Amino acid sequence: MLYRTLASGLRSFWDGRRSVLFFRNVTAVAIAVLACVLPEFGPNRFWLAGILLFVCVPAATWIERHVPVEESAWVQPLFDLCALLVLIHLVPSLWFPGLVIGLMVVQAPSVAETRSSSAFYALFAVILTFGMTAAALIHDVPGWELPVLVMVVLYPSVIFYSYRQSKRANEIRERAGALTGLHLVAGGVAHDFNNVLTGVMGQAEVALLEIGGSHAASGAVEEVIRGAERASLLAARLLAFSGRDVADEQLLDVKAEVESLIGLMETVVPKGVALELVAATDDARIRTQRVRLQQLVMNLILNASEASPPRSRIRVELERIESSGADGPWVRLSVIDQGPGIPPELQGRIFDPYFTLKEQGHGLGLASARTIVRDLDGRIEVESVVGEGTRMVVYLPQASSLEEPVEHAPGALIGGGVALVVDDEAEVRAALSQMLRHLDHRVIEAADGRKAVERLRDHRGEVTVVLLDLRMPGMDGWQCLRELRHIHADVPVLVCSGHDPYAADERPDDERVGFLLKPVRIAALREALGRLPRAPGN
Repeated sequence: MLYRTLASGLRSFWDGRRSVLFFRNVTAVAIAVLACVLPEFGPNRFWLAGILLFVCVPAATWIERHVPVEESAWVQPLFDLCALLVLIHLVPSLWFPGLVIGLMVVQAPSVAETRSSSAFYALFAVILTFGMTAAALIHDVPGWELPVLVMVVLYPSVIFYSYRQSKRANEIRERAGALTGLHLVAGGVAHDFNNVLTGVMGQAEVALLEIGGSHAASGAVEEVIRGAERASLLAARLLAFSGRDVADEQLLDVKAEVESLIGLMETVVPKGVALELVAATDDARIRTQRVRLQQLVMNLILNASEASPPRSRIRVELERIESSGADGPWVRLSVIDQGPGIPPELQGRIFDPYFTLKEQGHGLGLASARTIVRDLDGRIEVESVVGEGTRMVVYLPQASSLEEPVEHAPGALIGGGVALVVDDEAEVRAALSQMLRHLDHRVIEAADGRKAVERLRDHRGEVTVVLLDLRMPGMDGWQCLRELRHIHADVPVLVCSGHDPYAADERPDDERVGFLLKPVRIAALREALGRLPRAPGN
């Protein structure tokens, strides 16, 4: 029985919500036991110990367990005050140290989390003042009048500052809640947007392949694909804002990425501003997430376009910088505008969040660009002359020449076989199915994880690859993957998502699991399939 009681007490102690309460209860019980055992505590020791054991401890425990934690922040300081006053009556010589401790208890920061914190602060001040005064009178403490008088005079201002502190805490809490909600909304919108874009882009690519480049409608279909690509950049920025990584790091050809991005941004920059890429090398590669490189270049180009006058040109230069030693080689990316330039005294502030020299703009672009560059172990420099324009120069570490992309895994899934497509969005399933059929796969579809398990169980000997969405109702992608592994341990799985699945704790360390970023392109799908090994027997 004693062992179970101690074990239960230890569990309560390590419980995050009740650990402080348990510690205070143990302290109160210890004081009560000492008061009953030691006669030096005075003639009132028994009824004071009874107050601790049968009033304070049960009341504090009941409130802590039955009142929501955000509404019970005032319990602990109140309990401390009661225990302190009882201790003062047991040991009157502790009156002055007790007064100092009481002043700190009354200003407990946890009370600021309660909406009626100002009322509680005032209540604690009254309890402390009258309790310490009564103890001083009963036990004839010398020199108590001046400390109590000073406390009474100063406490109105202390309560006011405590009230301001609680108001500030509530404002910070509300802003944090609003920002968290905004992140969730942005992530949800980007996820749904990527699903729509997968349907649009996939069907458009299949249509373009079917009609051929010489068809009269091919130009219109290509414009649909380019528009979907521009929209995918917006979805990527929403995902980045929501705090979700959008892909695993990969080896990127900087020239190809910037070339593609400039083509997409020509309709985004102000009319009359032209974009030009001048690449001094065709061998500039870095290892990073594609969306981070896109966001960096986009921010620099948009910042330059906002500063550029009409009928001007933004020049993007790309070159390799060979450097001996541990700090090279580099990929140097320069964005040059013909704007008014930046005064020397302001060049040190342009990377500060919310600082901007423009009449319109929030100044987050350059701050975000510097953060990305630092995360990539690079550096960013500014060269600007008033009246002549500005050059933003970014140095990024060049990927090693030994880092070659993997072409295909042995026995890769280049074509043929049966693909199981698992996604709760009908348009995504339709687009992926069309692309897989174009790659000579037969397709089985499932609208959720449970149906996917049933489909794989029915076609275990036929399915050669599974395309699996992560966010699905009922059974999410990782749960579904575990169930699929119980049925077919070696089946290759291609996880399709708009953000990085490898950031999750459920990420399996398995070469038979690949990743495909939404919105999906046929070329990306073919490459992802080529990286997966074919299951034995298929």
